[in-house]
Amino acid sequence: MNQVSRMGFLCALATGAVQIYMAGENTSDRTLAAAGHAFSSFPAIAIWVAGLASIIASVGYSKRISRLPASLLQSVKTLGSMTYPLYLLHFAIGVQLLDWLTALGTAPLPALALAIAIVCAMSLAVCKWGEPPIRGALRGFLDRLGQRAAGFRAKEYRV
Repeated sequence: MNQVSRMGFLCALATGAVQIYMAGENTSDRTLAAAGHAFSSFPAIAIWVAGLASIIASVGYSKRISRLPASLLQSVKTLGSMTYPLYLLHFAIGVQLLDWLTALGTAPLPALALAIAIVCAMSLAVCKWGEPPIRGALRGFLDRLGQRAAGFRAKEYRV
């Protein structure tokens, strides 16, 4: 890793950690602190740093990783496919679930565990059963649109 890459990585770490800390403080005011519990952004920051480290490791050890069993690689691929739905759902739905569960009287840690489990299950459902049909339909639509555009250009330039 060269000097520019190291600086970029450190800036990404710092920026991400600050953003997670600020979002966590806002969430804490509404949920865990309201239930009388202290909140620490450390677990969320640690998970985020571990994710960045795994991305860097996957690039550095790609040849070794490709020799792992196919079932393990498929599981990792599924987890990777879940990341974008998880990104979309974790804050919008996860925070609301956490608010709702704590308002119902669920203790904060079980409420957090349940909210995480529900959001992860929703992310898996989106990546397995939601995205593929939409992706197929969109790909077919764009292929037909591209064929029409190519035919239109071919007719337009004929002499």
